[in-house]
Amino acid sequence: MNSFITSQNSYRQLFTVKRFLFDKSVTIIFQLINIYEATKYLCLDFSTYLYKTLVSLFAKPKD
Repeated sequence: MNSFITSQNSYRQLFTVKRFLFDKSVTIIFQLINIYEATKYLCLDFSTYLYKTLVSLFAKPKD
């Protein structure tokens, strides 16, 4: 009986560890997605700014 309780406790601990790791991995994945989204828009804004700056530098002056 004592070994049965010990095995149940170890199974419960293992399940808790697995659940904790799963929660952490999901959190990390969502944080990476958020970082990707933020940098995507940042790069898009920067490339638009760079394009407009280059166009204004090399555009022929109007008479």
